[in-house]
Amino acid sequence: MAITIQSFLLITLVAFLAPLLSELPLGFRLPIVVIEIALGALVGPHVLDLITVEGVIGFMGNLGLAFLFFLAGLEIDLGSIGARPLTLRPTRGLAG
Repeated sequence: MAITIQSFLLITLVAFLAPLLSELPLGFRLPIVVIEIALGALVGPHVLDLITVEGVIGFMGNLGLAFLFFLAGLEIDLGSIGARPLTLRPTRGLAG
């Protein structure tokens, strides 16, 4: 359940390398989040199995995913897709 120093250092290395890799002149640019997810999948349990997702690392991964979804939701422009924003209608109380 405890976080190991190797796992923590690998996560720190991925977080450090992602912005550097996004700045390489490859002819196309990827967002840093895409590179972080790709590197995380690479070192994670499904490819190289260098980091196990349990305990603190699992919780932080779920928290980071929730923040990613939240930020993606903030980027939606409702005007460009033709949706109306939600409005609140006044409701009548029980008295009348």
